[in-house]
Order: sequence, then structure tokens, then C-alpha cells
Amino acid sequence: MHNYKVITLPMAEDDIQDQTDYIAFDLKSPETAINMARGFRKTINNLSIFPQSHEMRNWKNSASERLIIKTIKYTF
Repeated sequence: MHNYKVITLPMAEDDIQDQTDYIAFDLKSPETAINMARGFRKTINNLSIFPQSHEMRNWKNSASERLIIKTIKYTF
């Protein structure tokens, strides 16, 4: 099995930070923010093994879904 190098651009990292900060501090839900950040990291890390595991689509409903797709889009 071939492992791929995954590079996340600073813009995507900033998006993750902004989203988790908003949830932790503005919505006062730090545990949810931590779980969300872990989910993003897990998804990004899984791309090194399964680079085509996430469909590229244009998400319009959820900021977190857009963030995942944006992160994936920039990692290839």
C-alpha cells in the first residue's frame, strides 16, 4: 500500500482554527470544538492512505462540510 503526502495549506488551517475557536468560545462548547478538530485531523490524516476517499462536491449547507471539502481540495 502506498502512502501519500498530504499538505494542508495555511488557509485551510486557518479555517479549522476559526471554526473551532467559534464553537469553543462564542458558543461555549469546548468539548464539541475539540471533537470537531479531531474529526478534521482524522479525515486529513486518512487522506494519506485513501486519497480518493472523499468525493469532491460543492457543499452549500454546512460550514463544517465546506471546510472539510476545502481542506481536502487544498491537500492534493
